[in-house]
Amino acid sequence: ASISNNSAQLRSDIFRTIQKNCQLSEEDLKEIRIVSHNNPVFYEIWVFNDKLSKRKDKTSGLSVIMTQLANGGGVDMNFIGRCHAEEATTFYIDS
Repeated sequence: ASISNNSAQLRSDIFRTIQKNCQLSEEDLKEIRIVSHNNPVFYEIWVFNDKLSKRKDKTSGLSVIMTQLANGGGVDMNFIGRCHAEEATTFYIDS
């Protein structure tokens, strides 16, 4: 489960930032994929249903990297990725 489930404030801050920058809302959230949870760094991929995505499945994903600051100093958040995904790259292997 997402580390953001442990803090309503953190989850609210994440969605506020995504809404402001990407116009994606909590209702658009499809799933959260855990990449790594090694305290103090928590790395997740948040996948959204996105009508502006250029992928066939109409989804877009953002990397959400949260770093717990020492002594209860809060959480730094970094977001990596395009708000609206480009068309997926396809690879073919000749055998």
